[in-house]
Amino acid sequence: MKSSIQLDHSAMTFKTDCLQLVRLLEEDDEDNWPSLLAEFDEFHLIRSMFNFCSISFLPRSLNF
Repeated sequence: MKSSIQLDHSAMTFKTDCLQLVRLLEEDDEDNWPSLLAEFDEFHLIRSMFNFCSISFLPRSLNF
């Protein structure tokens, strides 16, 4: 995400094969994962720098 900002991209769609990560970010429920609080804060800060930013699940079997 940081590299995309440095390259002046204003809209990005990111794909990951980690469904749990996508759900955590969608729920925006940091209280359930206090050990990741710093990462959540950084994610939200970087995400706010985009005009559009989405993260979605892509099964590993479709990642080719």
